[in-house]
Formats: sequence, C-alpha cells, structure tokens
Amino acid sequence: MKMPSTSLQQVALPLAAACSAALGLYYLARVTSASAGQTLSLAPPPYRLRLKLWALFHRLADSLLPDDLKLRALSNSHRASSTLYAAAKLDIFEAFKDGSHTAHEVAEKVSSPIHPESLFRILRFLASQGVFIYDQASNRFHLTRVGALLLRGPGSQLPRVLANNDPQDAGRIGHNNIEASIQKGGCAFQHATGQTCWQFYDGEPRLSARFEDMMEVVSHDEDAAIAAGYPGWPRARFEVRKEVQTAVDLLALLAQIRKDNFQSEGVVVKRRDWQAGSRQAASCSLHTSITWSVVDVAGGPGVLLSAIVKRHTHLRNHATVFERPAVVQSIDVDAAQQQGVDFASGDFFEKIEPANADVYILRQIMHDWNDEDCIRILENVKAAMHAGSRLLVIDTVILGQNDPLFPFKTDCDIDMMVWTGGRERSRADFTKIFSQAGFKLLRLFEMQSLKSIVEAVLIHEGPAWHETISQGVRLSRLDTIIAR
Repeated sequence: MKMPSTSLQQVALPLAAACSAALGLYYLARVTSASAGQTLSLAPPPYRLRLKLWALFHRLADSLLPDDLKLRALSNSHRASSTLYAAAKLDIFEAFKDGSHTAHEVAEKVSSPIHPESLFRILRFLASQGVFIYDQASNRFHLTRVGALLLRGPGSQLPRVLANNDPQDAGRIGHNNIEASIQKGGCAFQHATGQTCWQFYDGEPRLSARFEDMMEVVSHDEDAAIAAGYPGWPRARFEVRKEVQTAVDLLALLAQIRKDNFQSEGVVVKRRDWQAGSRQAASCSLHTSITWSVVDVAGGPGVLLSAIVKRHTHLRNHATVFERPAVVQSIDVDAAQQQGVDFASGDFFEKIEPANADVYILRQIMHDWNDEDCIRILENVKAAMHAGSRLLVIDTVILGQNDPLFPFKTDCDIDMMVWTGGRERSRADFTKIFSQAGFKLLRLFEMQSLKSIVEAVLIHEGPAWHETISQGVRLSRLDTIIAR
C-alpha cells in the first residue's frame, strides 16, 4: 500500500526535527563536559551531517565514473580555475547582480571589450561547474548560490579567486614550480624567486593589499564563531572558596593577591564565621573581578579581536594585536582602538609583546612555517606567558581520511608547501612540536570551516591546574599564593 505524500511529510518532518534536537543536545553535552585531550566540534550538528552525506554521495558518484573520465577531470582541473579567474578579472560576475542575462547583454554591460560568442562558451562551461544556471531555451544565464559568492561586497570570495590564480602572484608562481619542492623540499616559490612570499609582498603593495583582502575573506565567517563558540574565554568574574586560619591570615592573603595581582579590581569578603584571635579554620568566600588580557600574534588589522571584544566586553581595552611594524603602519589604529583593540609591533621570531597576557592566539600562523620555525615562535610565546596562560592555535588540522573535509585540507597543505614552505598538520604533529616547545595540547575544537582551535597550556610539574583553565578561570597563581 502506498502512503500518501502528506502522511510521509507528517512522519518525516517530526522525525527529522527529533534527530536534529538529539544531535544538538549531544553536541552541547560534549562541549560542556570537555576534558583534557578531547576533540570536540563547535560546528552545529546539521552542518556536520550535511558534510558526511556529501562525502558519502561524492564517493559513490566517484566510484561510478569511468577511470579515464576521472583522470581527464583531474588533469584538466586547471581549466576551471583559469576560466573562473578570467571572468573575475573582467568583472563578468558583477554584470549578473541584477538578474539573468544573455552573453550579448553582458558584453554590452561590461566596460572591457568582450567577444560575445567566446563569453557564451565561457559562461556555458562555468554553468557545467555549478557557477551559473543556463536556460537553453532563452540562452540566458543567472548566478547560482556559488556564483553569487563572487559578487562584490561583504563576504565576497572574489579576492580569493584573484589572488590564487593571478600568474604574477606568489601562489601561482609557487604552484608553477612545484617540482622544485618535490625534488629539494622547502618552498617552491622561494626556489623560483630567491625570496620568501613575505619579502615579495613587501615589494608589491598592490598584491600585498589583495592578499590581506583574501585573508580577511577567509576569516570573515570565522570571527564571530570563534568569539561565541570557544568555551574557554576568560569569564569576567568568579568565586573561589579557600580555607584560612585567622583574620590575620586572610589579610595577609589579600595583601599577597594584590601584590602578585591579577590587575584585580578588588576583593570582597562575603562571609566571616570566625572569632578574633581564633586559630580554628574558617571558610571564606572571595568574590573578585579580574582584568583579563588577550594577544593576537600577527593578527592583522584586529578583526578577530574586535569580534572577541564585542562578544566579551570585559576584554575591551585589554586586547592587543602584535604585528610587524610595516603592517601596523598600514592599519587605521585609531578606528581599532575605538573598538577596544590596541597594537604592539615587533618580530615574533625575536620577542612577543605584551607579556603576561592570559590568552595568546596564533591564527593561521603556524601553517606558514616549518617545524623548526614554529618551535622558535612557540618558545617566544612561552617566554611571554605566565603560568596560567593559554595558547590558541587556529589552523587547519588534518584529521584523517574519514574526515569529509580531508580533500580540502590536503589541498591547503599543498598550497602551504609551494607558497610559504609551511604545512598543515595533524593532531599528532601539533602534539609533537608543542611538547618540544614546552606545551601540552589540551583540547581540539573543530569549527564550521576547514579550521580547528587547538588549545594548549604550558607543561607544568604541579597540580592539574589546567582543569580550572578549561573552565576559563585563571587560578594557578592564586593557588600558589594560598599554598604558602
């Protein structure tokens, strides 16, 4: 007996909602019960399910494609990127901002000289790649959701397409010389040009500005997710109970807290249940508000810190971007300071400032460098940290072949090899270099992107204070004081 479609919907929709709710509760339980060594996800369950289904159907479709066609698609994949780049450079996509058009209409709208028949063939090919929808009856094209990402405006992916495919830019030069990396190791771009990509961009202001635009696009959707999703941001206030012997002991404790202070705004004793001169232990509840601080190492114009400060207002005016002097000079520092973000300049291979911050961030930094250079950077971060500081490394983490994003992450790894001489790393890779630099990997959070947040703390031969760190509370120094 065939079930009516309305009945199917009545059954399927509540079932889907129940599954989504169950996945959501499971996700919340995993994040809130996080402990050392765990890998957790900040991505919503529907997103993770969508990726898993995509990976499943992609593998199925791939297995059905004849081998010769599969190889043809692989060897000719550059045609899609070069065609996409040409259309982006000629501003073709912007012509579709107001709706569908024929190739002849677009040729008339675009300022550059355009051959309509050639453009038609380009648009038809891009339609086969999912960038346009082609109406064969009217010969009209309109943008898909993928194609709409190439329109100018907030969140546009146009800088990524231009920077990745320009034959004069560092990325394309590196890829064109990839055999040098295969034969000699190291960075293909550096083998080809005799300079690092950073030295190259210092001498190419236009390309450097476009590179910064691309990096802003890459991070655009991640900033708010990092600020809101990571559960370890320092809390504005906390309460701690400790045993003291007498009122004199309490006063000595408070004096020591202020001396070693956490830049405390004040400590209030909420309860006293001992008599003057009594030697009996008494329970004392201390309620304190602490000024926390965050440093984003090589954080560019401070977009990430602005998102963090917006979400966690107690960090306002205590968030600092540490950048190269040339970058700081190119930034509108006054505008950033109005949002509560300050700047310090220097070289992270020499020294990182300011010192004694509670959280240090390395976002898309370590993947630019080889292991030896990463250890140098980490050692400088370590020198700046206090005992209770945390390090957040935000990078692509290669989790293995069962990860639906495995093809994209390994693609990024090749990009790093030819462009910067760096690499994308696995969890084991991070654990190894952290250990060599004096860090312990605490937790790993997968995001709704290719990136993960890798949380690390200093290796500490004492109480397992990282358990309080994982709650976003800096108590290591306070515990030391009270233990005296």
